[in-house]
Amino acid sequence: MPCGTSRRATRLLLSALCLAGGLSLAGCNRSDGLTTVSGRVTYRGEAVPRGDVFIEPDASQGNIGPQCRSSIVDGVFRSRPSYGAVQGPVVVVVEGLHTPPESDFPVPLFPRHEFKTEIPKGNATLDILVPEDVAKPRR
Repeated sequence: MPCGTSRRATRLLLSALCLAGGLSLAGCNRSDGLTTVSGRVTYRGEAVPRGDVFIEPDASQGNIGPQCRSSIVDGVFRSRPSYGAVQGPVVVVVEGLHTPPESDFPVPLFPRHEFKTEIPKGNATLDILVPEDVAKPRR
């Protein structure tokens, strides 16, 4: 086999491997089956200043997929399109924070609030009202 053929075959093999690797990496950020979720988070009639909303598939209902995390900013959250929530039954966890006037550091506004719901296909709105009777956070 002449040297040129061997080099050509090596280049072709390397090109194929690079293409396969690129396609597999592209699959990591695909939003197939994921839904953009946004909404408002309130506690005691006020917007939750800061925190996080976690949406994960409800395994007890047979739902599987990645967890979605969105930051709460001034009472509003929105998942990024390529990292949305799975559709179907989910468990939602809300962590709210605020910064007291006498401090520079945020502290929990309430204990972790968890509930179950369903996420529909397409863009979803999920407004979250954290119940007032949530126990006080431990300090």
